[in-house]
Amino acid sequence: MSGEAGPGEIFVPDMSRRSTMNAILLGAIGVSTLGLAVPYLAFFVPKGAGGTSGGLIAKDALGNDVTVSGWKESHQAGARELVQGLKGDATYLILDENKNLADYALNAVCTHLGCVVPWNKNENKFM
Repeated sequence: MSGEAGPGEIFVPDMSRRSTMNAILLGAIGVSTLGLAVPYLAFFVPKGAGGTSGGLIAKDALGNDVTVSGWKESHQAGARELVQGLKGDATYLILDENKNLADYALNAVCTHLGCVVPWNKNENKFM
């Protein structure tokens, strides 16, 4: 009768039982800790845009495609105007002083609260 204590004896589990119980204990603690740590750490990782496409066609306020020639004709030099960019986010298209469209666009959505950051032309900066 291994594993049972007789009258007046104290049961002491053998090493394989202790190892099994330690593994169960460490597994339960590890799963709980990992379950709490993964969402906590994921909070600090920024969302990725995904995809590796060469670009996306910007849309105006009505959902029409924005063309370079049409944009240059309808906007003044130095303009910073909102269009619909990646994931539908508000994005600024920028014309420099020579009416050349910048090779980039600025996402206008605040990373803090998600509001749209306005361009203040008088002060020449985003507010």
